[in-house]
Amino acid sequence: MDFTDIKISVEKYSSEIIDYDYLIELLNNYMDEKTPENEAAIKEHVASSNSVEELDLRRLLEGILAGHFHKHFTSQSFNDVIKEIHKENQELELNRWAYENGYNSEDILEAYHLFIPGVELKDNPSLNSKINEINIKLDLKFKKKKELKDKLIMKFQEMDK
Repeated sequence: MDFTDIKISVEKYSSEIIDYDYLIELLNNYMDEKTPENEAAIKEHVASSNSVEELDLRRLLEGILAGHFHKHFTSQSFNDVIKEIHKENQELELNRWAYENGYNSEDILEAYHLFIPGVELKDNPSLNSKINEINIKLDLKFKKKKELKDKLIMKFQEMDK
């Protein structure tokens, strides 16, 4: 077996891979001593992360600074907190999107929670039913119904990347 391609790929993406054990160590140090140096070390370590991860980590740092977290993170507690922060960020983004498009954010959030990535709308009767319910509430005509359905699915898929 030729490992050359694997080695090249690992070298290529190594700058983009975050060492989460080290990140947890840095976060715990920051929790103990909220110094600019400790904060800079975290930001430097996650500099290669994507914008979604960066936003989640920024919110986590804000939470530490605000005193919401006192106990050192373990891998599990870190993952749990990041998942919760990510979920909150997604809901904020959906609320904003719903408002900008003139939709009821609660209805859009309910629809998003029914969304199953990779599953066609016709194979997801719960989501299809919820979208139809939204269409009825908005009293949309046929063309607008299809437009709403397409916009929702595109937004949900975009958020799930």
